[in-house]
Amino acid sequence: MRGRPTTRKRTAFGARLVAARTSRGLTQKAVATKMGIERSLVRYYERDAKNPKIESIRRFSNALDVPLEDLLGGKHRPLSKGGPTGELGRLVKSIEKLEPKKRRFVVRLFSSQLPELKRRQS
Repeated sequence: MRGRPTTRKRTAFGARLVAARTSRGLTQKAVATKMGIERSLVRYYERDAKNPKIESIRRFSNALDVPLEDLLGGKHRPLSKGGPTGELGRLVKSIEKLEPKKRRFVVRLFSSQLPELKRRQS
């Protein structure tokens, strides 16, 4: 059941948590399921938690597969830029922006074609 959107401002941690969750195309329910907690607790951390415990932040970091520093608001430098570049890099970024269901479809489609492409290349 959905209630009225709140007019309260999110905490800084809550805003970073929402950004991390939505950038991965996850719902509050999906995060709660991954963590083994209730959705209302995810909502609390996104909206009201002012001083979350480090263990809670670590659990969210693991569930969302983001660096702890991203949720804490610190700066971190990746060891390398890594990842594909050029046309392939643009395609990967486009795929990452798709909703989860469409993203899974593209990944399955690509994965199903890879063995044949490798065979032809040999």
